[in-house]
Amino acid sequence: MVIHVKVVEGFKSQLKIKWFLAIFIILIITTLILSRLVFVALSTLYQKVAEQSSENVAIQLSSLMSAAGAVVERIDIEYVPSKDVLYDVKVDEDSRSVEVVAKFEPVYIQKLPFKSKFCTSFKGVEFKDINRFIIQKKRENGNVHYLLIGGKVNNER
Repeated sequence: MVIHVKVVEGFKSQLKIKWFLAIFIILIITTLILSRLVFVALSTLYQKVAEQSSENVAIQLSSLMSAAGAVVERIDIEYVPSKDVLYDVKVDEDSRSVEVVAKFEPVYIQKLPFKSKFCTSFKGVEFKDINRFIIQKKRENGNVHYLLIGGKVNNER
């Protein structure tokens, strides 16, 4: 009878070790899967913020405003990474700079304004809640004038 009890106790200890290993392996696999999901979610958020950032739009807009001299008539630009993204744009005629503030949904991300300089002559204008820009070249009496026109695109993505 004593031998039988020792065999059962040995079997129970082996069973405990197997359960411990099984739970440990499941925890490792779960941790790896969750870490991958967190990484994908953060990279998606980072990409969304980068596409919609004030800095990105200000640099691209000022570059196109600087290149407006080479344009025959007009440049149409639509920034529509998603339907909820709008921008406040302010063109300062004196300092030849454009300031952009992105407006998008995640409230936990700080939306900072960004200024970028251009090298052509634009009149000072200010737009609120736009995502479409038109840079237009006007010729009057031998003089060339540049206009920045703002609008809103209804994106149904």
